[in-house]
Amino acid sequence: MVVITLTMAGFREVHGLSRPGMIFTVSLILLGTGVLFYGLSTYNMWCR
Repeated sequence: MVVITLTMAGFREVHGLSRPGMIFTVSLILLGTGVLFYGLSTYNMWCR
């Protein structure tokens, strides 16, 4: 599921995903987005 989420191939697996699995996947998406924006803002401040 993590590979599918990170490669943006889709959200559904061949088999169903448990509630903790869905929570982990959503948390991974939010954490990855936060790290991306943090990195971009740090890069922007460093380039000034």
